[in-house]
Amino acid sequence: MKKICFVGGLPRSGSTLLCNILNQNPRFYASGTSPLPHMLGAVKKSWDKSLDVLSQIDQEKEHYFNRFAAVLRGITEAWYQDIDAEVIFDKSRPWNAHYLLLKQLYESPRMILCVRDLRSIFASIEKHYLESMLYGSLLHQTINNKLKEVFDGKGVIGNQLMYMMDLQERELFSEMLVIKYEVFTREPRETLDRLYEYVGEEPYEHDFDHVVRTTQENDGVYRYHYPHRGEGKVTPAEPNDWQGIIPEKAARIIRKQHDPFFRVFGYE
Repeated sequence: MKKICFVGGLPRSGSTLLCNILNQNPRFYASGTSPLPHMLGAVKKSWDKSLDVLSQIDQEKEHYFNRFAAVLRGITEAWYQDIDAEVIFDKSRPWNAHYLLLKQLYESPRMILCVRDLRSIFASIEKHYLESMLYGSLLHQTINNKLKEVFDGKGVIGNQLMYMMDLQERELFSEMLVIKYEVFTREPRETLDRLYEYVGEEPYEHDFDHVVRTTQENDGVYRYHYPHRGEGKVTPAEPNDWQGIIPEKAARIIRKQHDPFFRVFGYE
């Protein structure tokens, strides 16, 4: 039986870099963006729509709940049956929304959350958007519209931020390993030591100067607005690296509207 860990968090927060580094360990396999949360969600929806399933639950609730959990665990484990590794790191930001489900499936799920200053995340998206302006429509992409779009409850930042902060409200962060991008890039060795301790594995001597891209992502699908490379030498993130990319006013709006995030994670 493989040990399966889950990598979630926010976009542009170093999860690709982390997975590329983890893949240096021959006992590990770290994925690119995984479809598993969507697969589990689709199976759950199919049960909700089946009158036959619902009638069975009514007769033997506990028995069928145990069956459901076994099926979902089976899907997760079967997905990696052909991978020759003892420890799996399944990376997908929707795990933020599925952590309560994971607690139903596993006694102590190992969840890693990658986070970063929200202003820097937005600046990273804006920077790559400006570099790939030949793709997609520009009609609605004023800076204010972009703020509303990405921080909306269905937006690329806002959706995962909403679920992640819900986990904080439920006081579940103590069960997880939170990795701040700024700390990770400044202290990669210490960060990996904490990760190994968290997942219960012996430390491994990683090479932080020559990280090779091992995870596959279809960046063209997203018009290269959110590239996933995470390779080369790990270098410290510059303080306030959003400056010069997004306007000061936009940065103030992000800081004000998402004050709980900044306070929880210690960002000024």
